[in-house]
Amino acid sequence: QHVNDVVPSQPTPSVPKRPSAETINVDKDAPPDHLPNKCRHQEVDFSLELREQLHEKQAAVGRLKNKMRKQGRVFQEERQQLKKRYENLLQTTIDDFQGHTDMLSGLQALLQQREAELSSLRNKLKYEQEQSENQERLWEQVQNDHQQAAEQHTSKLDKFRQHFMLKIRSWMEEIQTSKTAKIEAHTQEHVAKLNEIQSQMEEIQASKTTEIEARVQEHVAKLKEVMQAEKEQELANIEQRYSCSHKNVPTAPQHNDPPDLPMDCEPTGTHQRQPEGVPTPSMQRPTPIQHPPPTPSLNAIKRIRKTWGISTRTRLIGIDIGNDQREAPALPSSIDPVSEGADNMPEINPIDVPSMIDAISKGVEVAIRNIFVNGNHLPTPARNPGTKRMMIKYFSLRRKQTFQSIAEVHQLFKGVLGITQDIDIIAYDTAAPKDVHEYEYEDGPSPDHDNLAFDLSHNYLSPWNTYILEHLLRELQEHCSKEKWPVTRSDNYIREILKDQYKRLRTVWLGAQPKLTTRGVAETPFETEAQLVEERKKAAKESRQTTRRRNKYYRRIAVLKYMIMIKSDGKAPPGEADIDVASWQWLHHLIETLGEHGMSSEESSVENGVENVLCVKQMEWQRNIDHELEIIDHERVLDNDIFSAQGSKPLPRKWATDNPPTSRNPVNGLPLALYDSA
Repeated sequence: QHVNDVVPSQPTPSVPKRPSAETINVDKDAPPDHLPNKCRHQEVDFSLELREQLHEKQAAVGRLKNKMRKQGRVFQEERQQLKKRYENLLQTTIDDFQGHTDMLSGLQALLQQREAELSSLRNKLKYEQEQSENQERLWEQVQNDHQQAAEQHTSKLDKFRQHFMLKIRSWMEEIQTSKTAKIEAHTQEHVAKLNEIQSQMEEIQASKTTEIEARVQEHVAKLKEVMQAEKEQELANIEQRYSCSHKNVPTAPQHNDPPDLPMDCEPTGTHQRQPEGVPTPSMQRPTPIQHPPPTPSLNAIKRIRKTWGISTRTRLIGIDIGNDQREAPALPSSIDPVSEGADNMPEINPIDVPSMIDAISKGVEVAIRNIFVNGNHLPTPARNPGTKRMMIKYFSLRRKQTFQSIAEVHQLFKGVLGITQDIDIIAYDTAAPKDVHEYEYEDGPSPDHDNLAFDLSHNYLSPWNTYILEHLLRELQEHCSKEKWPVTRSDNYIREILKDQYKRLRTVWLGAQPKLTTRGVAETPFETEAQLVEERKKAAKESRQTTRRRNKYYRRIAVLKYMIMIKSDGKAPPGEADIDVASWQWLHHLIETLGEHGMSSEESSVENGVENVLCVKQMEWQRNIDHELEIIDHERVLDNDIFSAQGSKPLPRKWATDNPPTSRNPVNGLPLALYDSA
């Protein structure tokens, strides 16, 4: 302490100063100082500096002496305190010793009393032994008397049993004869009733079949009438259209085929719609308007009530009719026919009307055959969205109840064992082997319901464990009925869950049992505990690496999807957008092909003793694509639009040749280009 007070200050090196005129006695009568060819040395007086250093050292020595005096006082005080403490401890030890001696004297007195009591107890035991011997003799006599009485009772019981069996046989024969007579009478009555019922059923069935046949015939007749009316209506429409075309066209073709006209021209009262492809009156010569002659089917068609029949729901896919040529569109009525000329009139391409009629009739027949003969039904209407919501709600409730039942099974299992986690089964006390052996191979008691204990050395198929599982199953079903669960589970379903839970807990328990070492000796508890800790560390490490690998895959996929979306918005310069998007799409396809298992694992480390880093493990089987992966990872760090700027920053990753290799096996099924050629 206070090093500056102890160590004196060292003299700083300085250039010798030139002495002043006051310190040097100058002799005026002496010759001048500077003489030619002479070397003079100037004397310097260091006494002042030496005095200062001496005073400083004396002051330091004084300070040291004061400090030593203070420390001496402190040491004396501490010595006195220690002396007092030692005296107190000595006094307490003396008092304790005196107390112990008093206790020993009391114990000696107690021992003497106990010896006297033991002697009296020995005398009592001898007396009780004599009494027990007398009781044994009496017990033997009582047993002999009981045996004799039992033999007499057995003989009497045998006689009574024989007499009783004879009476019972006679009663059984009488009852059987009476019952057979009654059964025969009842069977005859039942057969008569069945015959009556069968005859009535046949009559009812015959009447119903006749009614059904009559209704079917009526329905078929109505359908035939409707179809016939629709067919006549179509024929009348076609006849009217072609009669209109023949009346309006000046020069009709010489053959019998009428022109090709659309089928959507229908009469409305006395006026008719002009069919497509037919020249308008403005394009033809002015002719007087002539109404089509009435046909025999027109009056019948007008009387037909318009109904939605099968033909309205039948769609004609296509008909192969001769020369199917498109007609020229009709010109507007504002065009002057004189200016256009007569040579610009469109030509009319005739088609065969009977072929069209046959095609329509065949289509209707096929539709009716599909409905009534083949059993094909019309398309059903769309399902009500409310029904769909109800189904979704029902299945979600059922899934929730399934999870609830599984959770209840696990909770019951852990409550019986008295554990909260699966790892707590390590310290579980299993059933005593003696109790298990007595129950399975002797007439021993079953497991105690108030203190259930599994035999973890055997699987769930052992009688002891099977009894406990069945007891838990009954308890859970009773709990389910009391709680009134909306979804109840069968016994087999819950039994399988209990077996699965028992297997998992037994696996954990077996892993914590001592194993044989290489020397053939069982492990010590310390070695077993160290092994369990090492296994848990290894499992936790593998879980962390798997989580990092999965997060890395999803993070890269998210980056690439966002980049493709940004590049596809059209904000990139012209000529570069397509190339850039194609590159990002290629990277997206590469990451998707590699998959989650194709990502490299990472191991946490500390670099330079300060910064936490992640060392990327080497995958020797994979082709070197570090450059492509760095592009994606750097984009995640640089572009703040993809991920939020808030939160913790990602740890830096270290790629180096001395990084440890991965312990996972190569991923199978990838393209050959992703594997290392070596």
